Amino acid sequence: MLGGRKVVVIGARGVMLGAEFLASAFDFQMAYMAAWSRMVGVTDFHGMCVEKTLFGPDADHASRAAGAAEAIALAGTL
Repeated sequence: MLGGRKVVVIGARGVMLGAEFLASAFDFQMAYMAAWSRMVGVTDFHGMCVEKTLFGPDADHASRAAGAAEAIALAGTL
């Protein structure tokens, strides 16, 4: 078991799973990784996702920049 460890999962999506898409019903990526982490004993799970990478260069760049800022903020807390 991997108890006492932390896991950070960074995902990427071509689309955006917002409230109108019932994100909790369609977010298999983070749900699977969180479940796997618990299965092997990791309870300190952190996940983030870069979305809208298929919405064109401007949206992709903005999404990646926001993701990078979120990752830096998360790293500061770990």
